[in-house]
Amino acid sequence: MSPKRSMSPSKSKLSKPTRLRSLFDGYDEAEARQLKRLQKRQTAQRLQQLLAEQQRQQIEKQQFNELLARIERQKKPKSRDSSDQIAATTRPKSRVPKTNTLQLSSTRSLALSRPNSVNKSPKKSPQKQLLPLSNKQQAASPRRKSSFFSLNNFGSSAQDFEDAMDEDFKNHHEAFNSMFEASSNEMDMHLKELNSLAESFHSEFFRDNWTSTLRSISRSLEVNPSTRKLVLGAKGNKPLLETEEKLTSFLLKLDSIESGGIPVVREQRKKLVNEVQSFLDDIEDLKKRAMALRI
Repeated sequence: MSPKRSMSPSKSKLSKPTRLRSLFDGYDEAEARQLKRLQKRQTAQRLQQLLAEQQRQQIEKQQFNELLARIERQKKPKSRDSSDQIAATTRPKSRVPKTNTLQLSSTRSLALSRPNSVNKSPKKSPQKQLLPLSNKQQAASPRRKSSFFSLNNFGSSAQDFEDAMDEDFKNHHEAFNSMFEASSNEMDMHLKELNSLAESFHSEFFRDNWTSTLRSISRSLEVNPSTRKLVLGAKGNKPLLETEEKLTSFLLKLDSIESGGIPVVREQRKKLVNEVQSFLDDIEDLKKRAMALRI
């Protein structure tokens, strides 16, 4: 019989639950490490975003403060001494250096002795440093059209534009106020005339009394045709003729009042004209009925 192999404890196989437990433990540790790395990465990204946002806010705040400072400097009047103004207005005369003919001839000979490549190169003329112009010189000199954009020029032009707009609004506001006052005064005057005419008309020609008078005359015409003398006779028609003349004079007075393009005055005058015309129409109807009853 072959001897039995003794299995060493190092080579002994683990049981199935133990192996599963070890596998799960290793998986949990790997997952925990990966989760920690992900959290660290997210935290770093969040910190970078916060720092960038803070820097952007600081830059915007600094730019805003600079803009406010420039605007304040532009609003302040520039006070300069008289000596500075004189120095700024007076320009130094450019002096032409005196050169001898000998020096010119020598320089011409040197230029001729040089090669063509040297002679072709243009000489740069020295640039003149100009002093700033004063306010009077700037006003006298024509403005140059420049495509360069600067905040100072923009601020001054914006301030001038705002001042011009304020002045224009002030002029228009004053003109509108004067026109409104004139139109309101004219409207008050016309309304006062219309009210006085309306009061006198209503006090003399009360509608209810006039209606009752017309009704009584119409009934008398129907019952007794001889009463047509009250309407058509020379003596009996005198009250109606006077009434007709008064109503016509009211119409002429209303026609003399001009509305002046004011809607309120026009509407009130139209209302009074229609009312007076209705009284005249009643008289005309009464005359027609009397003429129909004439024998």
